[in-house]
Amino acid sequence: MNTLDSQSLQAWSQQQLIDLGLARFDVTLTSDGDLHLDWLQVFRSQQGQGLGSTALKRLCDLADHWHMRILLTPSDRNISTGTTSRSRLISFYRRFGFHLNSGRHRDWSTRSQMIRDPKNRLKQ
Repeated sequence: MNTLDSQSLQAWSQQQLIDLGLARFDVTLTSDGDLHLDWLQVFRSQQGQGLGSTALKRLCDLADHWHMRILLTPSDRNISTGTTSRSRLISFYRRFGFHLNSGRHRDWSTRSQMIRDPKNRLKQ
Protein backbone atom coordinates (compact mmCIF):
# COMPACT_ATOMS: atom_id res chain seq x y z
CA MET A 1 0.00 0.00 0.00
CA ASN A 2 1.37 3.39 -1.00
CA THR A 3 -1.47 5.35 0.55
CA LEU A 4 -4.10 4.44 3.05
CA ASP A 5 -7.47 5.38 1.65
CA SER A 6 -10.90 4.00 2.51
CA GLN A 7 -10.76 1.36 -0.21
CA SER A 8 -7.29 0.14 0.81
CA LEU A 9 -8.33 0.07 4.47
CA GLN A 10 -11.47 -1.91 3.68
CA ALA A 11 -9.43 -4.45 1.68
CA TRP A 12 -6.88 -4.70 4.50
CA SER A 13 -9.53 -5.27 7.19
CA GLN A 14 -11.31 -7.85 5.02
CA GLN A 15 -8.03 -9.72 4.59
CA GLN A 16 -7.49 -9.75 8.36
CA LEU A 17 -11.02 -11.08 8.85
CA ILE A 18 -10.29 -13.94 6.44
CA ASP A 19 -6.75 -14.66 7.71
CA LEU A 20 -7.82 -14.79 11.36
CA GLY A 21 -11.27 -16.30 10.84
CA LEU A 22 -13.07 -13.50 12.65
CA ALA A 23 -16.82 -13.02 12.78
CA ARG A 24 -16.49 -9.26 12.10
CA PHE A 25 -13.66 -6.78 11.75
CA ASP A 26 -14.75 -3.38 10.52
CA VAL A 27 -12.34 -0.47 10.42
CA THR A 28 -13.13 2.84 8.76
CA LEU A 29 -11.27 6.02 7.95
CA THR A 30 -12.73 9.13 9.59
CA SER A 31 -13.00 12.49 7.87
CA ASP A 32 -10.24 13.70 10.22
CA GLY A 33 -7.85 10.99 9.01
CA ASP A 34 -8.12 8.70 12.02
CA LEU A 35 -8.85 4.98 12.01
CA HIS A 36 -12.09 3.99 13.68
CA LEU A 37 -12.58 0.44 14.93
CA ASP A 38 -16.28 -0.07 14.34
CA TRP A 39 -16.46 -3.75 15.12
CA LEU A 40 -14.21 -6.57 16.32
CA GLN A 41 -15.95 -9.87 16.94
CA VAL A 42 -14.50 -13.33 17.38
CA PHE A 43 -16.74 -16.36 16.92
CA ARG A 44 -17.83 -17.66 20.31
CA SER A 45 -16.27 -21.07 19.59
CA GLN A 46 -12.88 -19.41 19.01
CA GLN A 47 -12.86 -16.95 21.89
CA GLY A 48 -9.92 -17.20 24.27
CA GLN A 49 -7.46 -18.19 21.54
CA GLY A 50 -5.90 -14.76 21.05
CA LEU A 51 -7.57 -13.93 17.74
CA GLY A 52 -8.95 -10.60 19.00
CA SER A 53 -5.54 -9.68 20.40
CA THR A 54 -3.87 -10.57 17.11
CA ALA A 55 -6.37 -8.50 15.13
CA LEU A 56 -5.92 -5.51 17.43
CA LYS A 57 -2.11 -5.84 17.33
CA ARG A 58 -2.22 -5.81 13.54
CA LEU A 59 -4.47 -2.74 13.59
CA CYS A 60 -2.08 -0.97 15.98
CA ASP A 61 0.86 -1.84 13.72
CA LEU A 62 -1.01 -0.42 10.73
CA ALA A 63 -1.86 2.77 12.63
CA ASP A 64 1.74 3.16 13.78
CA HIS A 65 3.03 2.64 10.25
CA TRP A 66 0.78 5.42 8.91
CA HIS A 67 1.11 7.49 12.11
CA MET A 68 -2.65 7.52 12.72
CA ARG A 69 -4.80 7.46 15.81
CA ILE A 70 -7.32 4.70 16.44
CA LEU A 71 -10.70 5.60 17.87
CA LEU A 72 -13.33 3.28 19.31
CA THR A 73 -16.21 3.02 21.73
CA PRO A 74 -16.41 -0.22 23.73
CA SER A 75 -19.79 -1.88 23.59
CA ASP A 76 -21.91 -2.80 26.55
CA ARG A 77 -22.62 -6.36 27.65
CA ASN A 78 -24.24 -8.24 24.78
CA ILE A 79 -24.79 -11.97 25.10
CA SER A 80 -25.56 -12.44 21.40
CA THR A 81 -22.15 -11.07 20.34
CA GLY A 82 -20.23 -12.56 23.28
CA THR A 83 -19.38 -9.29 25.01
CA THR A 84 -19.15 -10.14 28.70
CA SER A 85 -18.69 -6.66 30.14
CA ARG A 86 -17.73 -3.16 29.14
CA SER A 87 -15.09 -2.98 31.89
CA ARG A 88 -13.37 -6.11 30.51
CA LEU A 89 -13.31 -4.55 27.06
CA ILE A 90 -11.81 -1.34 28.44
CA SER A 91 -9.09 -3.38 30.17
CA PHE A 92 -8.46 -5.28 26.93
CA TYR A 93 -8.07 -2.09 24.89
CA ARG A 94 -5.83 -0.48 27.50
CA ARG A 95 -3.34 -3.33 27.03
CA PHE A 96 -2.85 -2.00 23.50
CA GLY A 97 -2.29 1.61 24.52
CA PHE A 98 -5.82 2.99 24.38
CA HIS A 99 -6.92 5.55 26.95
CA LEU A 100 -10.33 6.86 27.91
CA ASN A 101 -11.31 10.05 26.16
CA SER A 102 -12.43 11.93 29.26
CA GLY A 103 -11.39 14.39 31.90
CA ARG A 104 -9.31 17.47 31.35
CA HIS A 105 -7.48 15.88 28.40
CA ARG A 106 -10.70 15.07 26.55
CA ASP A 107 -10.51 15.40 22.79
CA TRP A 108 -13.73 17.18 21.90
CA SER A 109 -13.19 16.58 18.17
CA THR A 110 -14.50 13.02 18.56
CA ARG A 111 -17.34 11.26 20.34
CA SER A 112 -15.32 8.05 20.56
CA GLN A 113 -14.76 6.96 24.13
CA MET A 114 -11.25 5.54 23.69
CA ILE A 115 -8.25 6.74 21.72
CA ARG A 116 -4.88 5.23 20.88
CA ASP A 117 -2.22 7.63 19.71
CA PRO A 118 0.34 6.29 17.26
CA LYS A 119 3.71 5.23 18.52
CA ASN A 120 6.63 7.35 17.31
CA ARG A 121 7.44 5.50 14.16
CA LEU A 122 8.33 7.10 10.88
CA LYS A 123 6.26 6.39 7.79
CA GLN A 124 8.13 4.05 5.46
